[in-house]
Amino acid sequence: FDCHSSASALQRRAFSPRALAGDPSVMASALLLVFTLGSSNGGSRLLGARDGPPRSALRSALSGASHYDAIVVGAGPTGLAAALELRARGARVAVLERSTRPGAFDAERAFMYNVDGRGQAELGALGLLPALFGASISQEEFRISIVKTDGISPPVALPTVDMEQRKRTPAQWIQRSDLVELMDAAVDATSSAPSDSAHPPIARLYSCALTGLSVDEESGWRLAVTSSDGSAPAELTTSLLVGADGLNSAVRVALASLAGDGSFAVVKRKCASAGLRYKVLSLPTAFPLSRPVKGEKAPVASPAIAYSLRCSPSAARPLKAGLLPLRSDARGRTANFITKESHPLWDCTNAQTLSVYLSQTFPHLPLDAETLGEAELARFAANRGGRFPAPQHCTHAFYAPKNGGGCVAVLAGDALHAFPPDLGQGVNAGLQDAQALAANLDLLGVAWGSTQPAGPAPSPPPKLVAAAAAYGTARAVEAAAITRLVALGYPFQYGQELPFGKLRQAFWAANVVVRLALAKACQKLGLPQLFHPQIFMQIQNPDLAYSQIQRNADRTTTVLRVLALLALEVAISLAKRAGLVLSHGLFC
Repeated sequence: FDCHSSASALQRRAFSPRALAGDPSVMASALLLVFTLGSSNGGSRLLGARDGPPRSALRSALSGASHYDAIVVGAGPTGLAAALELRARGARVAVLERSTRPGAFDAERAFMYNVDGRGQAELGALGLLPALFGASISQEEFRISIVKTDGISPPVALPTVDMEQRKRTPAQWIQRSDLVELMDAAVDATSSAPSDSAHPPIARLYSCALTGLSVDEESGWRLAVTSSDGSAPAELTTSLLVGADGLNSAVRVALASLAGDGSFAVVKRKCASAGLRYKVLSLPTAFPLSRPVKGEKAPVASPAIAYSLRCSPSAARPLKAGLLPLRSDARGRTANFITKESHPLWDCTNAQTLSVYLSQTFPHLPLDAETLGEAELARFAANRGGRFPAPQHCTHAFYAPKNGGGCVAVLAGDALHAFPPDLGQGVNAGLQDAQALAANLDLLGVAWGSTQPAGPAPSPPPKLVAAAAAYGTARAVEAAAITRLVALGYPFQYGQELPFGKLRQAFWAANVVVRLALAKACQKLGLPQLFHPQIFMQIQNPDLAYSQIQRNADRTTTVLRVLALLALEVAISLAKRAGLVLSHGLFC
């Protein structure tokens, strides 16, 4: 979003930001493929994808001042879930989105989501689980194969690392574009649903950018909005603003300026995976897993199997690419590359140098113009990819301006918490935000009546501020917890070159083994749960809140430190006693 200046006036505060344990290789190969960042804009057309509303409809919706009970900024999974939840409570909702088709397939951002029990709980509440299961691959079906110069390993299942994993519904792997598309279809369906004044249709204001935000006592939030078709800017008003507009949230920056007291600061944590660069190579359907040999048919990639493509042992710098499983590879597959900034992959800026580099690095794979096409090699070489952000969270998740007449704003999704995909929790944390907002509204009985969108701004529900405050307090805690968990969970899975990298990975693996062994021992012996598995294992239990996992990890760390100090004291005591005995023997 690109927000420009607007004037301050009496009774109004205006803001306008400018653009703002054994061999873990199998598990690591799968986990390095998990992408939970960004939004998908542009790119190839998703089969069956819905276009945004016609431009004439946008001009109609944006003509004059229009009031909505709630406006959601951002049409990713979090924003669309929040919009559906608010509509279910009688709110007249508008979703503001800069792209024309938020569910369009984009080869450059073909991220995969791992929707676990946390995300599934929210999708189930929205009635979208059947659609999810129909477009995704279950974790129980997940198989991974390693492709090396000396052959292809048989597909194997991911190890079951959580002690109770089999008792729960398995996570589902789904492309980001497919998840957004099925959620956008649900939003679109509200416009053709039978007339129901208690559940108004959701206005999809796509191809629209937020260009200014202010607040006053009579109208609440005022949003200056511009359509990409060049029509004149319009003004929307609302009493509830949901900022689900991603990592560089314009809503969050606006709230920080309006609050003016240091609120909405972004806290960043150090993490071994932060700053890694990634980009995506498009592969054809039925991609060959070896170069053709005369008289032999090359094996092809199965869409239901994940693959880790390993480079030649003689490559100057190690490199691997990951293919996650799909329900169908009708659109082809994508290979994800994740490396450090200094990797020579980023020096290949044209199709010719890239083709030479790939043939030398992956001599056993047909990553060439004949298989991929000259245009795809050129696109991949020119593309600068993206970067994993540092784990970060906003210190506040809601804001109720004193002169806003009872209006409130909340943050959700990447606008509230963003992090590398190490634990696969980006989409799940965002969907939990939408679920938490709905739960707090229900807890205090907040609901809306039906009003005409162009009519005068009605008074907000009386307990809206209290519900938003309860949401903000709880989710700010969870946002801080998940960013800390990501920083400690599994940041070494990408094979990145790090100072003392082998030693750090060995320490991480030993930590996993020790904590798991102690936790299982306590469970088997019926002892108090003084020890808990490592964060990466606990996160697989969707019944645990992020803050609870953090407390469990901290408690285990404290107990281990106490035991280590006691062991050290005993060792020192024994050493002293042995020294006294030795001295006594020498002088007697």
